[in-house]
Amino acid sequence: MAVSKLRQVRLEPFAMAAQELRSHGLAVLPLDDKEPRIQFKNWSAPPGKEAIEKFIPKFGDSNIGIICHLSGVTVVDIDDPSLIEAMLERFGDTPLRTATPRGGVHLWYQHNGEHNRDLRTSDEIDVDIKGHNGIIVVPPSVRQNGQHEGKPYQFVTGSWDDLPRLPKILPGALNRVTPTPLGAVKQGWRNTSLFKALLRQAHHCDNETDLIDVAKTINDDFPDPLPEAEVIKTAKSAWDIHARGENWSGKEARFQITRSAYNALSPDSNALNLFHCLQFSHGARSEPFAVSPKAMRKANVIPGWGVDRYTNARNKLESMGAIKCIYRGGRKPHDPSMFTFDPSFPLRVGKLNPI
Repeated sequence: MAVSKLRQVRLEPFAMAAQELRSHGLAVLPLDDKEPRIQFKNWSAPPGKEAIEKFIPKFGDSNIGIICHLSGVTVVDIDDPSLIEAMLERFGDTPLRTATPRGGVHLWYQHNGEHNRDLRTSDEIDVDIKGHNGIIVVPPSVRQNGQHEGKPYQFVTGSWDDLPRLPKILPGALNRVTPTPLGAVKQGWRNTSLFKALLRQAHHCDNETDLIDVAKTINDDFPDPLPEAEVIKTAKSAWDIHARGENWSGKEARFQITRSAYNALSPDSNALNLFHCLQFSHGARSEPFAVSPKAMRKANVIPGWGVDRYTNARNKLESMGAIKCIYRGGRKPHDPSMFTFDPSFPLRVGKLNPI
């Protein structure tokens, strides 16, 4: 009997648990592994008992997802377990934590108007914020394919009974940047992580030599240290920005735009809006950056924008010469096109300290 019930839970997560989750106030929907099987964007309230009864015959074997804001929750989705403690310190403790099949953790909080956000863009860490229209897979769902096929989503601490007493995310947490733990720095992110760390440390250094010494110390702690020449080059680049008074690290980001650049972009408000966002995120450095419409839509970088709107605005910026594509992606999954700001475009690039 126990074996039969276990098999039923594994094969029919939605049928077994959807009504229970509804009774806890969660807005449930059926998932094909992690993707919604029904349209939900126009929902203004969680589906009721009768609606779920209609879903079960068709989607009973589906995984269960919840729509975060309609469920009254915001979830910090951590893919890298080494980041859990740092995220708890940043966002606050919570009695409810669930685990993913690949070893990640979901930290649950009371929804307070948060939007979806991908911290890979701002912090270079494997963390997503699931807020408005965010979807999270929940227990007793089971990974249905891939490397972790057959592994369940499960509770780490707490239960659905803890939902009424979830805390809100700590004030200001979304505006902070969490330095990546050195053991979690991926090879492709070492330069960026070192550069951002040096911008933070530059406020406490008297000169370039001091910052180079700090850079060497940080690099020694990387699992795979950078060559010394690269470390010195990165430190000098960070100090140059600091010495020019353009070190925005730890402060609100700004950028300057010339009148001619504004006049060129202003007829297309979408292009101007995207240009602002790209400047805030990437304007302080010359390194290439990704402009992925799908990823930006998923992260809700500009609230309400769809993939086509991002694509059209990006293409407009490229055609006008505001950004330049140096690598055309799309050859495989997770292969974004890479861009730089075109120096011939009439603007002054750089993030500045607030006045």
